Amino acid sequence: MIIAVNTISPEKKTTTIRGNFIYESFRRIAEQVPQNTFIFIFDRLYDHGLDRFENVIPEIIDPPIHRWLRKFWYNHKIRAVLKKYKADVFVTSNGWPIRTKIPQCLVIADHLQIFKSSNHQISKSPNHQISKSSNHQISKSSNHQIKKAAVIITVSEFCKKIILENYGVDENRIHIVFSGVDEIFVAVDLDEKLKVKEQYAGGNEYFLMKGENYLRQNVLNLLKAFSVFKKRLKSNMQLMVIIHDEEKRDEFKNALLHYKYNKDVHLPASISMEELARLTASAYAMVYPVYFDCTGIPLLESMRSGVPVIASDMTPLHEICKDAALYIDPHNYTDIADKMLLIFKDERLRHELIGKGKHRAEKYKWEKAAELVWSAIVKTIGNGQ
Repeated sequence: MIIAVNTISPEKKTTTIRGNFIYESFRRIAEQVPQNTFIFIFDRLYDHGLDRFENVIPEIIDPPIHRWLRKFWYNHKIRAVLKKYKADVFVTSNGWPIRTKIPQCLVIADHLQIFKSSNHQISKSPNHQISKSSNHQISKSSNHQIKKAAVIITVSEFCKKIILENYGVDENRIHIVFSGVDEIFVAVDLDEKLKVKEQYAGGNEYFLMKGENYLRQNVLNLLKAFSVFKKRLKSNMQLMVIIHDEEKRDEFKNALLHYKYNKDVHLPASISMEELARLTASAYAMVYPVYFDCTGIPLLESMRSGVPVIASDMTPLHEICKDAALYIDPHNYTDIADKMLLIFKDERLRHELIGKGKHRAEKYKWEKAAELVWSAIVKTIGNGQ
C-alpha cells in the first residue's frame, strides 16, 4: 500500500498540535509497517529524521507564492504527487480539499479546524461560551474537506460531538485517537530543578503557562491573577510564560511594560524542546487559563513531568484531566488567583494532584496513537471504494 501524507510545515519537534500529531504518529507507523510505502509531502527543506526509513520517500514541492494561490497549488501540485506515486490513500491535516478519487483521511488534531459558530458551549459551566471575538469561522474548503473525507481522525470525544452536530458526518467515519505525550517530558530531580530555577527565575519557584492557544485577554487575566497572588502572599513566586509565536510574544512584552510585577514575569524566547521540558518539570504548577482547547497537550506534558495543573473549566479538558486538575473560570481572574493560592498553601493537595496527573498522562502514548491511526488508514481504503 502507498500512503501519501501531507506533512506541510511540521518541524521534527514542532510545537504546533497538528504538525506534532502527524510527525509522532507517522514516524512510528513507518517503522511498524515496513512493507508499506509512505510519501511525505513537504513545502520546504526538512530535518525530520524520517529519511532513515527505507519505506519513506520525501517529496518537496514549492510553496504557493500567495495565499490566494493555495487552492490551485494544492489541487495541482499535490495531485501530481499522488498521481506520480499512484497513492492508495491521502492523509492530510488541513482543510484544503483535493479533487481526486483517491480516498482521503482527514486528521483533525486542532479544535480550530471544526468550530464554525458561536453556539458551541465547551465549558462545564453554563456561563462559559466561546465569544464571537474568539470564534473561528471555518472556511468553505474546510467544510468541504470534512464532508469529503472517507475517514476522519480526531483527538477527543468533544471534537467528535461537534463534527456530528454540525457537519452531517456518519459517526462510523470518525475515529478518536488521543494525542500522545513526548517522552522528553519527564520528572527531574531536585538538583536539576534548582539549576533551572537559578537559570530562568533567579532561583525562585514559578508558575508556568504555555501553549499554542495564546489570546491577549486570557494572558492578561493571568497577570491580574498573579497580581492578586503577589499582593496576598508577598512571596518571591515568579511567573514563566511560554509563547512560541514571535509576534505574539512581542505583543505580550508590550503589555508587561506597565505591569507592577513585570520583574517577576519571565518570557524565554526561542527555547528548544529540551529546554521546554526542563522548564516544565521544574515548575511549581502549570496554569492554563485558555478559552478553548481540545487536546490539552501542555497539561499532559506537565502531568507527565510531575507538575500539578490548574486548567480551564472546559468539557474537553475535563475529558483529559478528570480529577487530576484544579479547574478555573478563565474569564475570572479572581478565580484563577484563588486556585493559585490554594495549590500554594495546600501541599497535600498539590502532591495528590501530582500523583493523579502522572496516572492520567500514562494513558496518552504515541505508540497507541500510531496503532489507531494506522487502523483508520486501513479503513479509509475500504470506505473510499
